[in-house]
Amino acid sequence: MWDVLREMKKRWWIKSFVLLFVFLSSSLAIAFIVKRDWDNLNERQQAQTS
Repeated sequence: MWDVLREMKKRWWIKSFVLLFVFLSSSLAIAFIVKRDWDNLNERQQAQTS
């Protein structure tokens, strides 16, 4: 019985770690894309105003 619980806990840790990793990498990817688009937008606006 306790062995099963221990195994579940191990799997739970692995699952949480994977989920966390996926969440962080997707957040970074989104932030990177948004920043790139934002920089492009700022450059375009500066080009228009000057």
